Amino acid sequence: LCRKVKVSVDQRAQALFPENMAGMVRIRTKSGEFETLVKIPLGEPDNFLGADAFKAKFDGLAEPYLGRDQCDKLADALMQLEQAPSLGAVMALSRT
Repeated sequence: LCRKVKVSVDQRAQALFPENMAGMVRIRTKSGEFETLVKIPLGEPDNFLGADAFKAKFDGLAEPYLGRDQCDKLADALMQLEQAPSLGAVMALSRT
């Protein structure tokens, strides 16, 4: 699949920089060509992830390495980081 991916600078996306980290995707299929310009990517301050989407992304990245239980404990600790007695205790949850 990587051999089918080509990367280039899109002038429409480039014109929106540095105010926005825009990006353009163009997909060519047997049915035709489709493209979308994303002016404000998901995760940017003006298009931030909601709590449920944020947790789902965290789970998808951390759970394969930590397991469900430890992933949940780490997520809870991170969400309450300001009240943590020690950063070391929180970071310990990130290790298996």
